[in-house]
Amino acid sequence: MVQIILNKIVFILFFMSLLNVIRHSFLFTINLIDSKKYVLERDTLFYLGLSISMLLTSIINGIKII
Repeated sequence: MVQIILNKIVFILFFMSLLNVIRHSFLFTINLIDSKKYVLERDTLFYLGLSISMLLTSIINGIKII
């Protein structure tokens, strides 16, 4: 029972991380087309880094709870 709940929580975090990376990629592309500088605040950059690391870890190890 606990394993099922943890799997769902990890999947939700994975999905939210994916949305965060897609959002920043989209905003970066928009600013690149408009020749503007894309500025990230310190906390936003931290969350983006966490999202990218979550995605890469999930790709390498897979989403699983032992």
